Amino acid sequence: MFSELCIFSISSFLSLLLHQSSQGMHSSKFCLNPVGDTPSSCRLFDAIVSHCVPVIVSDKIELPYKDEINYKEFSVFFSVNEALVPGYMVTKLREFPKERWLYMWRRLKNVSHHFEF
Repeated sequence: MFSELCIFSISSFLSLLLHQSSQGMHSSKFCLNPVGDTPSSCRLFDAIVSHCVPVIVSDKIELPYKDEINYKEFSVFFSVNEALVPGYMVTKLREFPKERWLYMWRRLKNVSHHFEF
């Protein structure tokens, strides 16, 4: 009985966290996508389908569908060195032109169907 209760509680908690994370992405203008230790990550896909402009931190990233999709039209890129400078990314994103963000957001909405599964 106790083990069933613990599993249910953990499952409910994880479901709540997933919902909160999804809501956070849907209400954000930018979503951070740092380079990971694996070639692929769900963070990028989650940001795209949430229509949250990805902020990709990487010096060498292999992007899916890169031959068909121009990520520079809807993503912001920073090098690892830029990301390590205190306040640099935050300043750049706060100064990001609204018109440019709107353009990227519209492009993001146009390509998001490629990432829905």
